[in-house]
Amino acid sequence: MSTKIGSLQDFAKRDGMQTSREWVKRFSENKFRKGLLKKAWNGKVNQNFPSAIAQIDYARWIAACPFCGEFCMVDPDDKFLFCLYCAGNNTGDAGPVTFPEDNERDEIEKTLFERPVIVKGNHPSFADEMLHSLPAVLPRNWKPGQRVGDLRKQHNLAVGDVDRVIKEKESVISKVENA
Repeated sequence: MSTKIGSLQDFAKRDGMQTSREWVKRFSENKFRKGLLKKAWNGKVNQNFPSAIAQIDYARWIAACPFCGEFCMVDPDDKFLFCLYCAGNNTGDAGPVTFPEDNERDEIEKTLFERPVIVKGNHPSFADEMLHSLPAVLPRNWKPGQRVGDLRKQHNLAVGDVDRVIKEKESVISKVENA
């Protein structure tokens, strides 16, 4: 099981592409050909677009489109978002994405990996593994404004609740067995 937060780059690798940009270009062209998108990505990142704000959802970097609000996968190593729903407000342009600074991002990711997940089955790629991971206690989520201390406190409270429930069940089982 991987010990990193997934990104758009992981899906590019899974699908045999070198970069996130190549994946978005091809995926948007396919959606355009099928009539599911008004414009394919033109390869441009319009720095005048409002910046999307990255967050982590179930161990994946995503960001909401500043125009339509739909979420798309993003890549902290290539900070752009092309919305696969509204095509950058129907312009064909992508926009910038704001991520936490690298040192803060590393600490957030490290803290989220204190939260165990269950992966059902064997998967040929990390991208597929991400799609089949279930949180054992808490999901590996982070939203802008949450501090690492907040994540740890949230985790410790949840783990404490799980431990309490396990002890209660063990106590009931013991009483039944000894009756």
